Amino acid sequence: TTWAPAKVYETDSNDTVWDLMQKVMEEHGVTAVTSNSRGTVYVAGLSFRGTYIAEFTNGSNSGWMYTLNGHHPQLGVAQQFLKDGDVIKWQYTCDLGADIGGSYAVG
Repeated sequence: TTWAPAKVYETDSNDTVWDLMQKVMEEHGVTAVTSNSRGTVYVAGLSFRGTYIAEFTNGSNSGWMYTLNGHHPQLGVAQQFLKDGDVIKWQYTCDLGADIGGSYAVG
């Protein structure tokens, strides 16, 4: 289910993926449960219209991931700065990204 349809957003020169995500969430009524450790925002779960989906909701390898221009970056959402033309996509994975066309290196 799509919680926020694809759309072009204008961002400032110092905006991160997290800055953009907060704009999108506010516009579409999505809320996030996050933690912040050493400047890194971790999105543990998202809620939309009474549905809450979080890390481990669908197994030990499930959780929220984003892609930047079609790739899963190694930087957290508050660390990844945006540039003109970047395409961000948030998806829920049940298998560390393998089920949504990517992967995440553990360790």
